[in-house]
Amino acid sequence: MYKKSQITFFIIIGIVIIGGIFLGYNLMHSTSEKKSEVQQEKQIDIQAKIKKYNKYIDSCLEQTTTEGLVVLGKQGGAIFQVQDGDEIPGALPIGDPELKYLEYNDKTGKKTKVVYGITAPRFFGNHPDVPQYPYGIVKLVKDPKAVYNIQNPFGNYPGFFPLVALCDADGQNKALSCGAHPKSYDLKNKKDETEKININTFSIQDLLEKYVNEKIKKCIKLENFPELKELVDQGKAVIGNANTTIIIKEEGVEATLTLSGKIINGDKQSDIAFIKNKVLVSIHIKQIHALVSYLIKNDINNIFFDITQDASNEDMQLCDAINDKGQLIKYQCLKQKMKIYKQNDVGVSNNLNQLDKEPIYDDLLVVEDSSKLIDNEPYKFQVAIQNRIPAIDLIKDLSEAESKVEQYQLADLGKYVDFVIQTGSAKQINEIGIKAYDPDEDFHIAGEMNEASYKMFTATDAAGCGVDASYLTQNFYLLITQLESCEFPATDKEIIEIKFDSEGYYPVKVIVCDNANKCDYQLVRVLVLPSPE
Repeated sequence: MYKKSQITFFIIIGIVIIGGIFLGYNLMHSTSEKKSEVQQEKQIDIQAKIKKYNKYIDSCLEQTTTEGLVVLGKQGGAIFQVQDGDEIPGALPIGDPELKYLEYNDKTGKKTKVVYGITAPRFFGNHPDVPQYPYGIVKLVKDPKAVYNIQNPFGNYPGFFPLVALCDADGQNKALSCGAHPKSYDLKNKKDETEKININTFSIQDLLEKYVNEKIKKCIKLENFPELKELVDQGKAVIGNANTTIIIKEEGVEATLTLSGKIINGDKQSDIAFIKNKVLVSIHIKQIHALVSYLIKNDINNIFFDITQDASNEDMQLCDAINDKGQLIKYQCLKQKMKIYKQNDVGVSNNLNQLDKEPIYDDLLVVEDSSKLIDNEPYKFQVAIQNRIPAIDLIKDLSEAESKVEQYQLADLGKYVDFVIQTGSAKQINEIGIKAYDPDEDFHIAGEMNEASYKMFTATDAAGCGVDASYLTQNFYLLITQLESCEFPATDKEIIEIKFDSEGYYPVKVIVCDNANKCDYQLVRVLVLPSPE
């Protein structure tokens, strides 16, 4: 009897203990669920409340996009991996030898790097070197490709186009939404087979996206959201990833931002999805890029083209655009409220990324657009121009011999003679029809280089090369034989006029030099005829 009651007692105690454990578990689980529900409700409440700060995010997006456009405008379309001490992952690497830029001091004294838009011709292959620059012994013409089948003889030869492209070849900025100029696009958005950085694999569009993605995180401060301030102070709320899409339009640059935040609770984290923000920055980078591309294209092909003057000519309707119907149209390159000018000889240093040893003679081409003022200043886009060699137009004047020989003989004579003069006659530089042009407009007056740019030299011991000039009318082809066999002595004596007292065959070297002492020359072969008695 005693044993049965003892067993019953222990059974009751066991039931009580098990029931207590079960009750405690339920209470704990219920409390945890309630806490989780409270946190979830708080999360939903935060998500709902931060939507009212959409304008704040828009202002940051507009500010950051504008800053990026200003930065790339100052740097020739480039954004570098390090900008003002901040890293921009995936942007242009400053130390890469393939990236060429000019350094100069801006008006605040800050050293600024500007990518080249025009580089001096690189002579190799079938491209003639000085003194046959730029075409050989032929006349200078406006369209060398059409006449001599030579393209880009005055820069970026043989097709190198250093200007940063406007858009990517793929994505929302290709084809209709980003212009029709073939140099507006990225050919491929990756490194080449040698794993070297190629500036042509970057575009203004993708560089700007990288810039905004990085800089927007510094502009948007979560502590400015009252609902998040406590969590930020506790280190439990942080900015997540930023993903920006740039679309370049006629009316400006459209930036769309997808941004997230994170709330951290112990070993768990949850995302805050901000509203997708979109702004339009009314900086006309598309038109400016088309204008700069047009100026470069003409300047490196047409020696007579003045890069700061000729874009405003009414007959130059050569910039490309796509209308709403997808059709290619032409329009005046220089828009209203745009201004073009150059800053000459601005380079300040020589480094491994300089294109030559004389950057102090390199220039900046600047386009200002006052339709968009930033801090009360017009928007500026500039590219560097490497100093280039001037070009002498062909010196060829056989008029003194025209009445003395047949027309077919005149053509044969022109193979060996550039200038005909009589003994005792004198011709100054401005009287021999010499003209020279500098692609950078150094020493230009009224569209050509001034007389102070020229020098002439002849041989100290010139003896007429043993040529009997009287054979011109007496035995023409014996004269040609004498001209063929002549070897000129060195032209080491400077002269101020072409004048010889004895008949014969003389060398005169005509040289023209720019402000960096880069020169072109022609060895003018002078036939001196006896003056009539």
